[in-house]
Amino acid sequence: MFTEDFQTPADVGLKSPILNEIVYSLPKLRPVIKEYIDVVNIDQAKEGSKELMWQNPDRFPGLVEAAEVCYACLICIV
Repeated sequence: MFTEDFQTPADVGLKSPILNEIVYSLPKLRPVIKEYIDVVNIDQAKEGSKELMWQNPDRFPGLVEAAEVCYACLICIV
């Protein structure tokens, strides 16, 4: 059964009302999560390339700048 099949949180069938609400809410979160995942280059992230992991650096310039500063600090420390 997919979470989209639940008409109400109680239909999830867990003992915990809070967990029922969480599971029931998951399909609504899918588009938002996908939007954030799509901005990350997963291969670069796996390699730890924080300065190269953003698909569109113009969308989050502050994050890219912060990653570059952190990387520069690591070089100076070593």
